[in-house]
Order: sequence, then structure tokens, then C-alpha cells
Amino acid sequence: MVYVCTYLYKILFIYIVKVRLLCYYVIEWGEFMSVFTNEEKMLLELIKSDINSTKNDLCFDGLDFDLIFKNSNEHSVNMLVFDSLNFNAIQLPQDVLTNWLYFTSRKMTIRENVLLVQKQLTKLLEQNDIRYFVFKGFSASTFYKNPQLRECGDIDVFVEREEFEEIKKLLCDNGFKLADDSNDMHWSFVRSGVEVELHHRFWDVYENEFGNFTKKYLSDSLNHVIEYSVDDYTFYGPDYIRHGLILILHLINHIQSGGIGLRHVCDFAYFANSKVFTDNLDEFKDVCEKCGVSTVFNVVSNICFKYLGVLNCSYAKGYKQQLCDLVLKDILTSGNFGRLNQSEYYASNAFTSKKKKNENVFKRVFRFCQTAWEPCKRYKVLLVIAPFYVFIRYLFRVLLGKRPRVNFVKMMKKSSQRNSIYSQLNIFGEDL
Repeated sequence: MVYVCTYLYKILFIYIVKVRLLCYYVIEWGEFMSVFTNEEKMLLELIKSDINSTKNDLCFDGLDFDLIFKNSNEHSVNMLVFDSLNFNAIQLPQDVLTNWLYFTSRKMTIRENVLLVQKQLTKLLEQNDIRYFVFKGFSASTFYKNPQLRECGDIDVFVEREEFEEIKKLLCDNGFKLADDSNDMHWSFVRSGVEVELHHRFWDVYENEFGNFTKKYLSDSLNHVIEYSVDDYTFYGPDYIRHGLILILHLINHIQSGGIGLRHVCDFAYFANSKVFTDNLDEFKDVCEKCGVSTVFNVVSNICFKYLGVLNCSYAKGYKQQLCDLVLKDILTSGNFGRLNQSEYYASNAFTSKKKKNENVFKRVFRFCQTAWEPCKRYKVLLVIAPFYVFIRYLFRVLLGKRPRVNFVKMMKKSSQRNSIYSQLNIFGEDL
């Protein structure tokens, strides 16, 4: 049975690779030029106005506000964009205004719930003398002009791997429920509908000098924590250099797993707009160079300078401008985890989800199946049939109208386009 499946996999993926190569050579770059729509430009301008604390005289004529609302929602910048609208210069259509108010209040309620759970979590850890730090989320929000406008969905906390069992008992005895302990990077807990990811390491990096430096540098993070404060609540987070590096690595992780949302760009933009960023800029550049992510750092910095008005990023002015525009266009059209376009998500996962150097196509397919079919994480034997099951399940869902049909030829073409863009980022000194 295993032999037959392996043979079928080889036939299937030889065909896919051939199609991929064919698509690569017929790409017409005119179809993927970095031309921004008026709605995309307005989205960037509204974020820019908050970063710079201005209410610019923007022209709202002829804009599709329903589309701007949808984009801001799928990029997880809903509250931020809504707050930046100048209602003295614009009158939203009533249906759009109603939806936006509903989603904004809903996002605010979610944020408050997440904050409450984080307070409970950090109090438990501190009372039991467990070293920790919270990264992303509320750590990133402290750099915003108004931290309440930064959307939060879960909590990421870093602790020592040796303390996982102790923390598991502590949390489970105090109202948290273990949701998943099969991931080799973090365990997941849930309380009041909020997910807590208990990390002992960050995202996968390549096994080379850059990746090894990154792992070593971050492994010492618990010895370099500082206090963060939001809404009169104080907790521990990574020092500023590591905070910035984690934001860059988070961007890279989203490149490799479905698509970057504007919230990830905003996290870096608001951080870069702070005094602590300029005070530590030289050291931060040096760390990025040693980690092999300096190209990503400069590309994102140039995007922040040109499109979001972050003057502290002027050092990257004009840096690889065509690449920056293509990356930004890809960000705008895909959204967080490709939520704006399902084919963007599949195209990303098809070939750009390579997190480890020289990982073969079978491992990448199996890892994709683990994401698409949850039981595979616990029962590895299911990976033998998983590719067939996922494909057949997809066909049934399309026929029942539960999932949009994906054009696989276009998906392969899009994947090749994304590879040709993101391979230029030279992440960890390698192509994707």
C-alpha cells in the first residue's frame, strides 16, 4: 500500500513540477505590476495619518468604501483605519457605516477579553516565579499612538521548555484548558475563548550560519526582558532589539505560510517610528545582518518610509524600489494568511512554505496536509492517505458550494510569481 501511494505521489508531483516550470516561463510581468488601486492607496494613507497624528485633506471621491472596509478587516487593521477616517470630510454609506461600527466594537470587545486573559496568565506566572515574556500582541501595541486600536486575537508567551509540564499543571489548575501539545514549538491553551500559545522557541530557520546565529541569539531572550505597559497594566516583553527582530521573523513566517497582513507591517512601522528604535538602530542593523534578514529589514523599512511616512526609516529610501513595490502589492492583494483571496493562500502554501533548506516536496506536502487535516498532527499514519483525502474533500466542498473553486494553473503561476519576488529577499542567506 505504501509503495503504491509513493508511486502515485511521484507521478502527481512530477506533473505538478512540470506545470510549475511551464508557468514560470510564461509569466507576463505586466499582469503583476505594482499598480495600486485607489482603495489600496487610501488604506495606506489612512494608516499613515495615524502614524503621523494628522488628518490630511484626502480626496474620497469615487472610492468603494465597502471594499476599503473589507480590506481593512481582512488585514486586521479595522479599528485603526476606522479611527483615521475624517468624518468631517466624508459621509460613509449607511450600510458600510453600520457594518464597520459593528466590527469595530466586536474587535474592541475581543481585545478587552484577550487583555483580561493575559493579565490572569502573567499574574499566575509571576506569582510562581516563572520567567516569561509576551511577544507580538500587546507588546507590539505599546508602540502604537493608541494601543487600543491594535487588534489582538491570541497571546504568545515565551518560557523555558523545561518548565512546560509545571506550567501546564499550573494553568490547568487555574481555569485554562490544554488544546494542543503536539506542536514542536509551542503548546496551546484556551481560556474564555482566548488561545494562549506557550512557546519555547520561535519559527523555523535554515540550518546555516545565519539560521544558527538567529537561534542562538533568541535562545538567550529570557535573560533580556524589559517591562512593557499598556492600559495601566505592566508585563514583561523582549528587549527592543529582540522585539524588532521578532517582528521581522514574524513577517518572514507569514511570507512562508499564506500571506502578510497590513497589521504586521504596521507593527514594524509603529516600532520604527519610536525613539527607542532610532536609539538602537545601529545595533539592530548589525543583528539583522548577522541573522541574514537585512534585505527584509530594508525592504520593509523602505515601504514604511515611502508609503506610511515613517521618517525614522529614511535610511532605506529608494532601496530596491521595484522589489518593495511588488512586495507591498502582494501584501495588499493577499491579506493576513491570504484571507482576501483564497488562491493567494494556496499559491503561498504550494511552494513558498519552504521553511527548511532543501526540504523535499513530499515533506512540504505532508506538512501542508497536517495544516489542512488536523488529525494528522496526532496520528502520523494518516499522512499516507492525507493528500488523497484533502483533495477529495476539496472537490466535494466545491461541488456543494462550500468552498470557491481554485484554478490550479493560475495558482501555480501565482506561486512562481511569488517565488520570483520573495527569493530576492535572500532570507537567511538563501532563496525560498
